[in-house]
Amino acid sequence: MVDARRARQVIGDRAILLVLLDRSPLSTSGDSKDPRMNLCHQLSEEIPDDYIWVYAQGDDGEYKGNNCVGDGFPAPKTGTKDDFDLTLNIGAELSAQYRATDTDRTPELEEFVLAYDAATSKAHGEIPTRPAVPDRLAGRQLVLACAGLVVGSVLLFFLLRAAGLAWRRRRAGVAARRQRRLALDARLSRLADSVLHPAPAADQAEAERQAEAARRYVLSLDLLTNAESAEELAAAEAEITGLEEVGGR
Repeated sequence: MVDARRARQVIGDRAILLVLLDRSPLSTSGDSKDPRMNLCHQLSEEIPDDYIWVYAQGDDGEYKGNNCVGDGFPAPKTGTKDDFDLTLNIGAELSAQYRATDTDRTPELEEFVLAYDAATSKAHGEIPTRPAVPDRLAGRQLVLACAGLVVGSVLLFFLLRAAGLAWRRRRAGVAARRQRRLALDARLSRLADSVLHPAPAADQAEAERQAEAARRYVLSLDLLTNAESAEELAAAEAEITGLEEVGGR
């Protein structure tokens, strides 16, 4: 299997999304014969800027992983993205073949991250990470402060007063968003066990429902983790509500 804690440490803030599912077989619906790749492609449509790894059990009873890359992942400075992806995965597979076992797949991720760092540094000049969200309010305050210094002390007084009011409003907004985030996190946590460790599917329809629930759980978690504004929290809440309807059984 995969050591989730070790995987989280290794991946860090790189643009890599890891999905760990239990041993319930995934649905085979999709363009690929590999259900892991079908789920991977579905996730990449929602989260296009990352490499995505999916570990799950296939119809053959084997628990293993597969990965794909979203269309929004940076293109290499030279060559094609397909060539870059192939080179990256071949290098990682060759390095992991003597370390990974049927009972411990964690070395696959460790070697993939090492290959990812080497390949992206060479192809992009830097290691792609999850993007930071700019603080637009702080930027506006800086512009106002600079304008005040130029115009004079009287205008500076009003600008600082406005900045103070904005800061107080911002603190109130931050507190409200924090409470909202905690509430959403609690809702998502209540769903985690039933979604990530479902009972064996009784039929194809139930297997497809479980796969859809897992997909929406990963999307909800990503939206909530990266949400900064009220609008982004609203989008995360809408996705969590949809997940509750699909996977909250």
